[in-house]
Amino acid sequence: MTATARRLEDFLYPDPENPETAARLVKEARAAGASPARMLTTGELEDLPDPAWFLEKFIQEDSLSIVYGPPKTGKTFLCVEWANRLALGQDWLGHKALPVRVLYASAEGNKSLGMRTRALRAYHSLAVPENLRWLPGVTQLYYQGGQRPQPQHELLLAINEFQPHVVFFDTLARHTPGGDVASNHDMSRVVQVADEIRSGFGCSVVFVHHTRKDGGDYLGATALYGAADAMIQLEPSKTRGKFELNVIAKELDDYTPPWTFELLSSGGSAVVAEGSRHTAGGRQEAVLAYIQGAGPVTATQVQQVVFGQEGKDAQNYIKKLADEGLIAPAGEKSEGRGRPSKLWAAAGESF
Repeated sequence: MTATARRLEDFLYPDPENPETAARLVKEARAAGASPARMLTTGELEDLPDPAWFLEKFIQEDSLSIVYGPPKTGKTFLCVEWANRLALGQDWLGHKALPVRVLYASAEGNKSLGMRTRALRAYHSLAVPENLRWLPGVTQLYYQGGQRPQPQHELLLAINEFQPHVVFFDTLARHTPGGDVASNHDMSRVVQVADEIRSGFGCSVVFVHHTRKDGGDYLGATALYGAADAMIQLEPSKTRGKFELNVIAKELDDYTPPWTFELLSSGGSAVVAEGSRHTAGGRQEAVLAYIQGAGPVTATQVQQVVFGQEGKDAQNYIKKLADEGLIAPAGEKSEGRGRPSKLWAAAGESF
């Protein structure tokens, strides 16, 4: 039998085959006390403000970002610095940062975080950020059934109290005990919690995550990639001791990756430094930055803060900087027995 040809008019107005179904759904919704969802016209949609960059090119307003990479590539060092920069509103390696409130939920390495932040602030001469809070322990982003675990309730109450703009979870695996990062079902539950935090409290979420054991891509389910606004990949550079930062974003096409940085030993810990310099230049600039920010200082102080170990590295770089006219003697200071130690400050400064 030949099908009846349909006219354009047949498509202009809905002609449901079973209007009783629609009537039942509407009745149930009204019985639940629901009101019609607010709809936007195209004009209203286009008038909505564009999302702001909290950290230019990396963390956007109302977003889910995932920073991932192999072990020992500086993921936590990087995110701890981002947290500090955001809380202070200070640019990071040329990328603008808005002064926002930041909550850093760390489920591992909490005893070393204090060392990292001290080294970071000394190296970059950063103030103590008043808009940054640290949340130690596991928050249990994953749960089964309808009952939220107590740590997640506590997390939500902390977010409600502090009202952060950005929340870091370091690492995703540690914050999801009982969940399988390779399971789309489990990670969809985690993404659902992240979406509730984003929509309910108006903040962006950043997961710190690992790659697979064989390296390469991120560890786990495609649900993470599907939900993320940006996948931020960290991997070792071909240049020893340096790392590359790539952004894989769905709607971001005006950047030129990768960005390169290196970790410099400092104050018994390490700090992130721009990696476009050669290694010696990076160390020399680390010494210069510390002297400019904290001077007058002795070579011993420089050695302790920048290199975090015994040796004469600082003396060698101080000599180079003095020969280049970038620093100059600024008096002497007694350091125990023996002759007083020479103080150094940025050239042209008077004390």
